[in-house]
Amino acid sequence: MAPIALLLSLLPASPPSEEPSPLVTKIASVVVYGDRALVTRKGEADLADGVRRFTIGKLPAGVADDSVRLKVGRGAMVVGVEVRQKSDREAASAAIEELRKKRAEVARALDAAKDEVATLEAAREYITALRAASAEKISKGMVEGALDPAKWGEGLKFVFANLTENAKDLREARYWMAGLQEDLAALDHKIGSVQGGQLVPYKEAIVSIAAGGAGKAPVEVEYLIGGAGWRPVYDLRAAEDFSGVALAYRAAVRQRTGEDWGDVELTLSTARPQLGASPPPLRTMRLAIAPPATTVSWGAVPPAAAARRAREGAKVALGEELVEADAEAAGGGSLAPAAPAEAAVEERGISIQFRVSRAETVPADGEEHVVLVSESTIDVRPEHFATPKSAARVFLKGKARNTTAFPILSGLASVYFGPDYVGRAPLKDIRPGEEFDLYLGQDPGVTVERKKVKEFREGPGLLGSDETITYEYEIKVKNLRSGRGPARVVVKEPVPVSGDDRITVKVKTALPAPAGGEEAERERKQEGLHRFDLDVAEGKEASIRLVYAVSFPKGMPIHGLPE
Repeated sequence: MAPIALLLSLLPASPPSEEPSPLVTKIASVVVYGDRALVTRKGEADLADGVRRFTIGKLPAGVADDSVRLKVGRGAMVVGVEVRQKSDREAASAAIEELRKKRAEVARALDAAKDEVATLEAAREYITALRAASAEKISKGMVEGALDPAKWGEGLKFVFANLTENAKDLREARYWMAGLQEDLAALDHKIGSVQGGQLVPYKEAIVSIAAGGAGKAPVEVEYLIGGAGWRPVYDLRAAEDFSGVALAYRAAVRQRTGEDWGDVELTLSTARPQLGASPPPLRTMRLAIAPPATTVSWGAVPPAAAARRAREGAKVALGEELVEADAEAAGGGSLAPAAPAEAAVEERGISIQFRVSRAETVPADGEEHVVLVSESTIDVRPEHFATPKSAARVFLKGKARNTTAFPILSGLASVYFGPDYVGRAPLKDIRPGEEFDLYLGQDPGVTVERKKVKEFREGPGLLGSDETITYEYEIKVKNLRSGRGPARVVVKEPVPVSGDDRITVKVKTALPAPAGGEEAERERKQEGLHRFDLDVAEGKEASIRLVYAVSFPKGMPIHGLPE
């Protein structure tokens, strides 16, 4: 029989009666997930021959009881872990004491600010009185002819210079005083909100460790706790010559677990928030037969509610999807009983963790603290993009490729083009080797103009009963850039999509021919978006001519026709 097993077989059935000894631990590492964190504490236990009991605390009140796990080195064995709910008054008292110290510092600074304001106000009164006395002497001297113009000018210059400097100093001192007054009020409110003198909950773990002899052994305790999370954020800086894009991969980590993470080994498990939007989107133009008009009887339904229902009915008639977004429930529910070895990326089924290269500190203040995950350079090539129906502008776009060894998770990026900050742009999940679009803002050197050339209606012919409306559009793209060569411009233009068998849409003319390819064909058939790839020489113009006809039964009202 193994020594430790033999020892356990000789142990009494009931636990020892002596009080457990405190076991001091310190947070060493944290794995942060989307809505929780796995915290690992490390310490050292002074073991004896047999079983010893230890207390590990104070742990935050939000620790999931069934997630607490203990590991002991040097061949010792954990024979029991019990998590207890506790409370005391010290935590709140200590917090209040710290807040009171800060309040005293702010109060002293506020007294100094008030003194400075009073001094400057007194100086202003003195200078103002001096100006009045000078004006009286100047008037008397002008009457008697004894005034020296040079001295008069010097006196005026002195007075006005001092008044100007005094006004500036007084304004800054008043701003300083007002800011300190706001800080003092905030501290007073915070002190009032802390539950001084009341019980503050926390948890402690009572652990029993069996050893075959006396000695010290390393101990690790880990537990899951809610109130933590992270999201990816990026800096993308495209070189002006499109030689590459510098990618700074960062993480905004937040936690309100009740304990600060100081100088810990931080690991980020993949978890994706929903972020952001892009340039003006093109909406699918769906046509449908309008429902017959009906008389609405309000009855007991309030007019506002009836109007809302009417609007929803109109949306259904237009083929739009109605979605009611439920608010995402925060917190609640029990956490997993054991810490996952890795977190899966949503909708991808892959498991990734990012271990931050240096120790990080994340206080339990609920604020986001940004840490650097990695830096790299990815490939990019230039392209211009325009949707003139939604925006009469041409955007510069980089076709980038993720040449890193890890996926880029969906998040928000701060985009730079050379030294210029372009704005913020959303990123989707991007696998290694996958291409993605990087919008770099409007390029004023390339312009686009869209106009309706013609619209005419034709009645039914001899062999049919449908009437037809024909639309003709012209889109002109100009490359006004100097010394930068030709511009590759992708233009997307919508054509209505029929939502009823009685409505037909036919493209009569599309010049140049729309782009081919699987994605372009899908957009054209399902969304009605026609893509045109133009190569516009420097100083030149390229044009698109698009003609389509919409046919439907005579006299039938149609929703969604182009304006």
